[in-house]
Amino acid sequence: MSKNISHAINQEKDSSHKISSHVQQPTTHTDKGSARSYVLVNPTVSEENSYMDMFNIMAPIVTFILGFVVQWVLSYFSNRRALKRYFRRWQVEIAALENPITNQIKSLEEFIASQNSEQYSIPDPTLYTGVSGISFQTLDKGKFLEAVQNSISAKRKEKLAVAMEVCNSTLGYIEIVSTVYSDLRKKLDDFLENSSDFFKQFNEDYRQVILHHRELGVEIEKKHGSAFSDQAFKDLNELMHVYHGPGIEPVTDIFSLEKTFFKAVDLILAQLRQYDTCRSFYEHNHACITNIQYIREERRIFNHHVNIAIRKYKQLLEELDQVASLSPKM
Repeated sequence: MSKNISHAINQEKDSSHKISSHVQQPTTHTDKGSARSYVLVNPTVSEENSYMDMFNIMAPIVTFILGFVVQWVLSYFSNRRALKRYFRRWQVEIAALENPITNQIKSLEEFIASQNSEQYSIPDPTLYTGVSGISFQTLDKGKFLEAVQNSISAKRKEKLAVAMEVCNSTLGYIEIVSTVYSDLRKKLDDFLENSSDFFKQFNEDYRQVILHHRELGVEIEKKHGSAFSDQAFKDLNELMHVYHGPGIEPVTDIFSLEKTFFKAVDLILAQLRQYDTCRSFYEHNHACITNIQYIREERRIFNHHVNIAIRKYKQLLEELDQVASLSPKM
């Protein structure tokens, strides 16, 4: 058994000697003329170290560039999605003008129909704020240009020109919508203000007409003992009694008063011009007629502006679908 153990030990030594013979050990070289010695290193080990050093240098740079590119790509596509949503918002806002414009046309046409009668009434047309353009004032026009440019399939150089054309056309349309509303609102305010001034003056002159009727009666009575001795004054008194007698409700339709009362009073006063009171009486009565005519003219002018607004709104309604598409005109 001892022979077997010694044999195994000898085999292990032989194998260790073979393995060590295959591993290249650093060799020492000594110069014969000097006491210095040199250790020769394997060149493959030096190459591996240089690769590791280069990797350690390049890895952070590559990581930084890759992170920047990934961030740019994510930002690019996120911005495109945001622009698409903004583009869609403009489309929805413009398309939403259809109902207010339609309702505004209907309201104004009903108003004109009511104003064609000869009865006096204070105009009260409904003006929809939905066509005032307020909803577009908060939207970013610069971002709108980007959104339109992003939606156009064209060469880069052509995109900006086409986008500018679409934006200018769209913003011009919105400006017209808001201008029609603001102009009509101003015309209505001017009409109400002017009509109110004329109506106040009319009421003052009307009050003077009633007072002068009494003063004229007193003057005739002083001259003839009885005011009713003059047939013309008697006719005037009967006319005044119809409109201003006890228990008579005042007439609010001043247009009807123009023909049935004030012009009739004018004709009667022509027969009473010999009395001193008649001159002032006539001036105030004629002033009432003049103020009524001014009010009637103010209404005619305002109705004219309403008809212009109706025509413009109808034209805007026809163009709405093309504008809401936010696409170039063919």
